[in-house]
Amino acid sequence: MQRLSVMCNDGTNPTDPRVWSDFARRADGVGRGFGSHWTYLSLGCATWPGGPDPDRYTGPWNRETAAPVLVIGNRKGDPATPYEDARTTSRLLADARLLTLDSFGHGARGESACIDGALTAYFTDGTLPAEGAVCEPDRGPFDPVP
Repeated sequence: MQRLSVMCNDGTNPTDPRVWSDFARRADGVGRGFGSHWTYLSLGCATWPGGPDPDRYTGPWNRETAAPVLVIGNRKGDPATPYEDARTTSRLLADARLLTLDSFGHGARGESACIDGALTAYFTDGTLPAEGAVCEPDRGPFDPVP
């Protein structure tokens, strides 16, 4: 229910059930095969009371912030948040730095000492990683978690 509340309040979803198949097909075109999965996960939004939150932030995204924004992208196949989205986000924001994790899957924290160190530095004193920095994972996608 928590995921649905975020999806329904932050996004604009069709309310007519007859258009969901086409909506899912179009989402696959940009979601590399996972678009329809996410579309159908949000099917409950068709009847969500009140529709999207009128107070949600829809831009502009290029405003100056009090501190630079650290964007982390996972380069090798994150179905929920594709790397290209991280690259686009870092370009849209006025003052952002993209840190790349050269690994598979969703999520970065706890996957790489390099990422964890960058996050600690950023949240402790605002230090950003070097421009173009790439972190390697500490283990492979099928290695056991210590």
